[in-house]
Amino acid sequence: MMNTLVLFALAVTAHAAPTVLISGFDPFRGRTVNNSWTIAREVRARLAAAGIDAHECHVPTSYARSAPALEACLRSLPATPDLVLSLGEVGCAVKVETRMFNLDHNDGPGLFADNDNARRNRQVIVPGAPRTLGMRFSLPDLYCSLSKMEQRSTQVSAFAGHFVCNHLGMQFSWNHPELVYGFIHVPEHSCRNLDNAASATAIVKMALAQLAVNQSREPVRLAADRPEFVADWARMPEERNCAKDFLSRWGRAIR
Repeated sequence: MMNTLVLFALAVTAHAAPTVLISGFDPFRGRTVNNSWTIAREVRARLAAAGIDAHECHVPTSYARSAPALEACLRSLPATPDLVLSLGEVGCAVKVETRMFNLDHNDGPGLFADNDNARRNRQVIVPGAPRTLGMRFSLPDLYCSLSKMEQRSTQVSAFAGHFVCNHLGMQFSWNHPELVYGFIHVPEHSCRNLDNAASATAIVKMALAQLAVNQSREPVRLAADRPEFVADWARMPEERNCAKDFLSRWGRAIR
């Protein structure tokens, strides 16, 4: 597989290696491992092996400290990144997020505090920003870069929850509209039959696909609500069957 990735990366980066920043979270809820950080480091290593100037960023599971940590990593880069990709962990499947909600809420039955023991009760993340914000990356193309098996095992999500993952994605994407930025949830460390290699492979494929898209057109934000989604569907050419499949799955998720 790596030879294919190297050739793809060289084709994409004929003039200069693109810069990519991958973030993952620290453990929370008393756990010793956060699988998003494990996979973030693996993705960074694979991208670097493919000729990409890849960097990793360790982010605390904290409402107050997560965005500043990613901002510090951004400032430390040698160049403006061509792609910033944040990873979090939830469930037992790769779950690509299409949008974030402008709301923190972890104050209720069954919900737990962040690593600073903070709870938030329906607190707006970015005052004046819209209720939902679409991620700025070319997800239909990324989905189509996956094999059929990978597509079947990848969830398309329109709700990232109201915890720190959503907080980071909303705040960072709003503060940096100029950056190509996406958020992906990976399986938790405790999942049965955990296959981190397969998750990392799918994410590397999507990252390389986004870098290829960057060479041909300006990425736009994904739909933030149902009317925007309908407009996106209408603009999709009929021959883009794979992208239509992605949009169909997305349409079942977005409300």
